[in-house]
Amino acid sequence: MRDPRFLQPWDVARVDGRRAETDRFILSMTTTDRTELDRVLEEWWIDVLTQDSPGQHWEATQVEKLRAKCSSLPISSQEVGLTVSDSLAFHAKDEDRGIAERLLGESAAAAIRNGSSAVTLDRAVVILSECWGAVEVLIEQLLEAPAWPVALEDITPDATDLAGLLGHYFERTPNNDILLDEEHKARKLGLLTYFWERQKDTICLNESTLVRFRLLAARDWKSFARQAEALPLRELRNDLWGHFHLHEDRDAILSLLRVASPIFTTIEWSGCTGALAALVAAIAHADLLHEQLTQTYPKTPELDAKLKTLVDQEIPEWLKQVVEAASSRPDGRLLLLFFGTSLVREHLRPSLNGTRRWSSVWHALSAIHRVLTPKPSVVELQQAAILGGTPGDPTDIDHATYLIASAAFNSSATDVVAWYRELLLKSDNDLCSQAKNWRRAFCYKTLAECFDQLADPFDEWRAVWKALFVTDREHARFNPLGQNALFPSIHLLRVGMELLRQTPSRCGARQFFEELLTHMRRLLANDTRRITPLDSELAVDGIDVAPKVLGSDWPLCLAAYRHLLLIPKSRLYVATLLLEGGAAFGDVEVAVEAPGHRLMDTVAEIKQSKRLDIRVHRLCEIIMSAARG
Repeated sequence: MRDPRFLQPWDVARVDGRRAETDRFILSMTTTDRTELDRVLEEWWIDVLTQDSPGQHWEATQVEKLRAKCSSLPISSQEVGLTVSDSLAFHAKDEDRGIAERLLGESAAAAIRNGSSAVTLDRAVVILSECWGAVEVLIEQLLEAPAWPVALEDITPDATDLAGLLGHYFERTPNNDILLDEEHKARKLGLLTYFWERQKDTICLNESTLVRFRLLAARDWKSFARQAEALPLRELRNDLWGHFHLHEDRDAILSLLRVASPIFTTIEWSGCTGALAALVAAIAHADLLHEQLTQTYPKTPELDAKLKTLVDQEIPEWLKQVVEAASSRPDGRLLLLFFGTSLVREHLRPSLNGTRRWSSVWHALSAIHRVLTPKPSVVELQQAAILGGTPGDPTDIDHATYLIASAAFNSSATDVVAWYRELLLKSDNDLCSQAKNWRRAFCYKTLAECFDQLADPFDEWRAVWKALFVTDREHARFNPLGQNALFPSIHLLRVGMELLRQTPSRCGARQFFEELLTHMRRLLANDTRRITPLDSELAVDGIDVAPKVLGSDWPLCLAAYRHLLLIPKSRLYVATLLLEGGAAFGDVEVAVEAPGHRLMDTVAEIKQSKRLDIRVHRLCEIIMSAARG
């Protein structure tokens, strides 16, 4: 059942009101009038269902025949009969449509039950496709005991007949051979690309096939899931999940997850995706519930309380159910490892407009982490990376994301750091991409936690830094056009800063912090590229750590950055980082002051200039908030 919170209250009220009004009207009809109307509709359906619709002109002719039959009814039932025919011709009033839909759906179901072939179902749906309320009534009637048909095989869609599955609502749909060839090529790229890569939104199932799937799902989710997997195009499966409002229906999500075919065999991807679609829908369900509360209703104390309950209790409990259902599958452990890594990957993907919506990713990762016993090894994550990547092409496997997942799932810290070092020395493209896009992020935090579990994390970090000299910093000197030059070192430096944020009072922290700042300055000073992707503000990347590590001495570390404080934008950036690190506003205001440049004067100038730089204005807002505080 779809969660009613996704439905607009006024729509629910309108539908309920129409249904109640329809019930009252039909009950008020005399037995004679109802019998006469049912007779006319039965005769009409017998005639209509003997032949396939050759087109809209034929369908319009059948509607006119129905109208003529209804015109011959007694006056007492004639008006209702004409309303039925008018609904098929789009001429009925809105208040009469519910009555017409009920009568059409019930009469169609009766005619189909009297037949012996599911072909009559398809023909009825084609006739009623523009009157979908009647199709809903038809489905309800066919599901009433005894459900029709007796054998589910009779309504199972023929997955080998692509032409019989496709809906033709768009003018520019490629021919079937092209679609099947594209599907074949997409599968060869592996599960990760096949499932997540953008798909055509002009390919969809026809109404008759959707109705067959509705009947299957209501009676046997296992048959439904098997037939969904048999659909010849991934776009058709996506369309199916959309029509089922899968992300709004917890029962449907859990049912699909429990019965869907295995995603993985012991050695490879099985070719199936249903269980993965259920997991994605579970996350979307949680995210959209949060969005409903925060964007649909005005902010009130009552709403805040509902939001807190949703985030702290309901969503964690829901995702716990989902993860437990997944873990009980034959491929449960590997599926959760792969899916958890997919969540990490999506979270590390840069947002398009610089802002990120609330996400239940952390709750999901936490739930997965709790059921993965024993804790996964790095070898397991590496195997999952191979299964999800492009078969036979190790260069196209996103090892960096699986590395972060291994850290998040508490794999052996020694093994994680060894794998991290290996990828840094290879200048792994995905690892460098993280360094290009994030100053603070989950990728640095989890790796820092792994370093923190080692006997001497600072020395372990220094060993990796030293090993990177030839493969990264020395390499950058001789290959100035290298796309990833210096980004492995930057990634490692940010992990070092994150390590200090987690343990600022550890013995040797002050010396380690000063080393990190020196390394970053030298990195920038020795970057000889004419066009460098590195920003000068990178030098103060981790300056927020200073207040906690250096205590009251933190202003001393700014001496090396006085040249940056002469630049308004850089001055605002440094001030914001220091405030983020816990420094008092008054101390920050004094520390970042340069001759002729007071902090709040800079803020005022920026605000007055009305520059369209969202990031700079955000810095101003943070500083102004701190000043008021």
